[in-house]
Amino acid sequence: MFLNYLLRMPAVIDTSPLIAFSSVGRLDLLAQVTPQLWIPPSVYKEIVTDGVGWVQARAAQQEISRHEWIRVRALLSAPAPVPVLGGGERECIHLALQEQCDLIMDDLAGRRAAVDAGIELRLTGSLGLLMRAKQLGLLDKIGPLIAAIGRQNIYYAPNLVERCLKEVGEA
Repeated sequence: MFLNYLLRMPAVIDTSPLIAFSSVGRLDLLAQVTPQLWIPPSVYKEIVTDGVGWVQARAAQQEISRHEWIRVRALLSAPAPVPVLGGGERECIHLALQEQCDLIMDDLAGRRAAVDAGIELRLTGSLGLLMRAKQLGLLDKIGPLIAAIGRQNIYYAPNLVERCLKEVGEA
């Protein structure tokens, strides 16, 4: 079964999944599936500090500023450099390892690095979260939301979308 993870509290989230849900006004789903999210400083910088005027990030910026269920979590040490990863992905992997918690990441290179670091069983992405929301009865269908995210110029590999839709009985 593709949906083989259990999200525990808290989880570390990278920029892309946070923006995907923010861009379609569905951070509420994210909050219901993962009631406590941590972001490392570089993700905060990317979304809030450097993200001024970023329309798709607006809802995420507001939630982060409330410090309720999305909180910045400090790193206890610097992450090892990984040439193919950006700062956000590196810090998210490092923070998930540091805190021994789930990781939510869409970036393929980041996901591969997370698996190499031993996070595979605690790793999911935006599509996995949508599948989980449907499994919990929070959504009737995930296909329309995947399409809405796509209209925000956020794309997922077609074979991955097809696999997810098949897993939840929508293909």
